Amino acid sequence: MKNIIYISICIFLLVACNNAEKPTDVGQSDSIAPKITIEEDRLKLLGIESCPVMMSEVNTTVNSPGKVVILSQYQSSVTPRINGTVEKIMVLEGQKIQKGQLLLTISSNEFIQLQETFLTTRSELEFIKADFDRQRKLREENVIGEKDFQLIKAKYQTLQARMRAAEANLRMLNMDMKKLADEGEISPYLEIYAPISGYLLTLPSTIGMSATATTELAHIISLDKLHADIFVYEKDIDQVLEEQEVDIEFVNQSIPKTKGRVEFIGRGIDPVKRTIVVHAVFLSPKGNVLPDMTLKATFKGARSMQLTIPSAAVIRDGNAEYVYVKQANNAFMRADITIKGGDDDTVFIEPTAQLKEGTNVVCKGSLLIDGAMKKDGMEE
Repeated sequence: MKNIIYISICIFLLVACNNAEKPTDVGQSDSIAPKITIEEDRLKLLGIESCPVMMSEVNTTVNSPGKVVILSQYQSSVTPRINGTVEKIMVLEGQKIQKGQLLLTISSNEFIQLQETFLTTRSELEFIKADFDRQRKLREENVIGEKDFQLIKAKYQTLQARMRAAEANLRMLNMDMKKLADEGEISPYLEIYAPISGYLLTLPSTIGMSATATTELAHIISLDKLHADIFVYEKDIDQVLEEQEVDIEFVNQSIPKTKGRVEFIGRGIDPVKRTIVVHAVFLSPKGNVLPDMTLKATFKGARSMQLTIPSAAVIRDGNAEYVYVKQANNAFMRADITIKGGDDDTVFIEPTAQLKEGTNVVCKGSLLIDGAMKKDGMEE
């Protein structure tokens, strides 16, 4: 509150004493940019200072927003692959689990019938096999005709295929085939195990819930290898290369910064935002890093000579970015800028007719000049 009152008083003093230069009608369509003139003693009183625009050797940097993503090979959607009803749930949402850990059980008539098909077909196959072997010998001795032998052979092969299909389906459902074959004990419950190690992101299952073959019962993600989708503006994409190092900073300040590496650069441009997706892999920092978390990525390029100004000189108003240029006789005029990069202390900008090496810009007290200019414009 004290700062707001102080700034308001300073703006009042500036407006009260300034000699604003207004556009004059000279019979032309072009207008002169508005200026504000401030006496030297008041500049010193309010601590307003200017400094020259300089050519400096800087690191080319690109700052871009992004989000944490989990690649398809590092996540798994768990489905029963058969119709049934959820009977027991052994895990909790958010829990860390290991590959092969029992998640839940399902009761399923289809599962029971599949086991029954396997056992009965196997029994029939054992009987038919003995008959098939006997008739094959008789056929070799020309005791029986070819037609009779082909009939028993077709039945034998059909039973073989049926048993193999039932066995393949049961193995896909993680059935212990040795126990089923040796003991002949039919299990009423299908056990669902974790296909990968990781964290249980969602657990939409409830006891008594009906499930189809494609119902998602659980969703598991692995955080062993984290990735990021970074959205780089097309004007900056030339400064990003594959295998380039990238600094990752999270919006959640409790998560420490980390480093990553660009794996590949997308080949499509968002038609609205004019951004290109850059995919990067990064080291997992300490903390709860989750999918879709917002992050900021900084790409560091080669050193180059750039036109630089102090970050404190820049005024941001919505999408506009500008500074105040100091001219002769303590006159100040607004100049729009295009920022190419920078850090907390210095930014480098595109040169313009108003901004070039040696131009003086307000680097301390720029908000006071801006407030006075706007107030003067409102009074006009």
